Amino acid sequence: MTTHGQPVPPAQDPELAATQPEHEHEEEELEEVSVDITEEGQVWLHGPDWELLMSPEEARLLGEALLDAADDAEEATE
Repeated sequence: MTTHGQPVPPAQDPELAATQPEHEHEEEELEEVSVDITEEGQVWLHGPDWELLMSPEEARLLGEALLDAADDAEEATE
């Protein structure tokens, strides 16, 4: 979503806010993330109390988006 031509961070996007859970500890780190392949050929990204099933294409798009975000975050701190 954009506002006056400027992107709105997802946490401030009213359309996405309803789909994002409230977090008591925003700085809490993920302790474990595993990636497996299901018998059906889906990518299974999961942790101790959560999971996400994706198609191979969705997993590629997520990976690319995460790499881009990591690059942007590094550039912002330089």
